[in-house]
Amino acid sequence: MEEGRGSSEDLLQAQKAYWDEQQPSVDGMLGGLGFVHDTDIAGSRAFLDKVMPLREGQQDRGRALDCGGGIGRVTKHLLLPAGFTSVDILDVSSDFLDKAVDYVGSDALKNRFCSGLSQFDFAGTGLKWNCVWVQWCAIYLADDAFVDFFRRAAAALADENSLVVLKENALRGDRPPEPDHDDSSVTRSDSHMRRLFERAGLRVVHAEEQKGFPAELYPVISYALVPR
Repeated sequence: MEEGRGSSEDLLQAQKAYWDEQQPSVDGMLGGLGFVHDTDIAGSRAFLDKVMPLREGQQDRGRALDCGGGIGRVTKHLLLPAGFTSVDILDVSSDFLDKAVDYVGSDALKNRFCSGLSQFDFAGTGLKWNCVWVQWCAIYLADDAFVDFFRRAAAALADENSLVVLKENALRGDRPPEPDHDDSSVTRSDSHMRRLFERAGLRVVHAEEQKGFPAELYPVISYALVPR
């Protein structure tokens, strides 16, 4: 746990309180930065096609879990169009998950799990996923919880062709993590996250920075991860 960040339960409650104040819309999911939505989705699709191409004779990409999925922005605009035939959403807000049914508007949206990342019981679902997509929510985990979450996410992958994908804000250089007291998040450097992946028993098979975002925003890096 980073010094001064409090317990996992305290963090969860602070983060939940922050998100309870956000609108159940694309702009709300992006913290008022709805204008990056199209660029974000295009970058994610290009990344996914690169790290998880459809193999010869493969008709679809299987099942995905959208972590921190909110109302289903990533589910609706990325995961379902990319060929996942079923998607589950994990989010801390029951209001967002209720909104997701109408927003996604597809029977391919299956389970909606209301839980924090640290508290989510992957094994207890009895499910395995071909892709666990984690976007803009690992910033809400202290270091030890980050390691534990990604270790458990990797154990929930369906087979050797499955991936955990993290798309997250990052700091340039090997700088100390930067806390944000407004939403109780912490932004880490690329090198810091790679050390945490190693502790979680994960290997980075590909990583790249999102292009086309405004220069005043944090860099955003996508990582394709597999168990070592």
